[in-house]
Amino acid sequence: MSKQVVGFTSGSTGTPLKIVRNRTESTEVNASYNYPFLECGVKSTDNFVAISALTESIRWAKKYSRINPLRISSTVVPTYTSEKTLIDTLRRIDPDVISIYPSILANLSCYDVSDLDPKLIFTIGETLTQHCRDLVKDAFGLEINDVYGSEEFCRMAFECNEHCGLHMITDYNVIEFIDEDGEPVTSGEPGEIIITGLINRTSPLIRYEIGDVGIPTDEKCPCGRTWPIIKSIQGRTNDYLILSSGRKLYFIHLAFLIYEEIESNVFCISQYQIVQEKRNRIAFKVVKGKKFDPEILLRIKETLKAFFNRLGEDMEIYMQLVDEIPMERTGKRRVLISKIRQEN
Repeated sequence: MSKQVVGFTSGSTGTPLKIVRNRTESTEVNASYNYPFLECGVKSTDNFVAISALTESIRWAKKYSRINPLRISSTVVPTYTSEKTLIDTLRRIDPDVISIYPSILANLSCYDVSDLDPKLIFTIGETLTQHCRDLVKDAFGLEINDVYGSEEFCRMAFECNEHCGLHMITDYNVIEFIDEDGEPVTSGEPGEIIITGLINRTSPLIRYEIGDVGIPTDEKCPCGRTWPIIKSIQGRTNDYLILSSGRKLYFIHLAFLIYEEIESNVFCISQYQIVQEKRNRIAFKVVKGKKFDPEILLRIKETLKAFFNRLGEDMEIYMQLVDEIPMERTGKRRVLISKIRQEN
């Protein structure tokens, strides 16, 4: 009997899951990790740096240093590294390709990175906002290639160099989008993502609730790939506000409002996070950017206030300047957190 390879999820849905694979399945998994990179033009000779959580760093370093002939992710930098140290490390390595969490990338983009010249930047692990995209475009002169994946199902979708959405890798998984009644959503409508894995036969997962919300689309990509497209990943299924009326409000409903206020000066804010403390009270936490304008806080507050008024919801909004938005134990940052749980 072939030796089994054991992995664990981060437990971001509340309960860590043990994943068991045989050697053949593990080989397929390793190939899937590299696939989006190769499709977007990464070469075996590229200097590739992955900025990842410590537990992942150890796992990746052990996994890829021996069995990955392309040497992708051969250099791993932990997420807890300070921005100054991280930038100094990147200068020393001079990477061609960077794989990184969006929140850390947004932080880096607010520093002087003019001497860094990667040809590709991939984001993983967190919801990618338009704000982050704009920061990177201005700081690095690059469009981000977003990659969607998980420990359970490896790489599930990726954004090609046309940047029209994320191509679902249907060789690896069957991806569904359903509404609250369990029915498929239509093109352009947010839905809970349900996954059936096609690689793992040792620990099969069928119609698994991965805990994310995404928007499928019938649009076609100019690149010519025929895989179906995810227009965007909207975040976790538990990343929503629960309003006084009982209505759920996902981040997508707020994202465009916030973006409209900061698009003319993307460097005014380095990071932000929305925290719902009560059904009628949210805190909007902001880390100053290098071109911070205090008026932005008032404009965002008034815009959100007007939005909730249009919904007929009484919402208290207070703006809070903070030095940093702490990472979770996974090394990631959530853009929206609700401390309210829907009543049974």
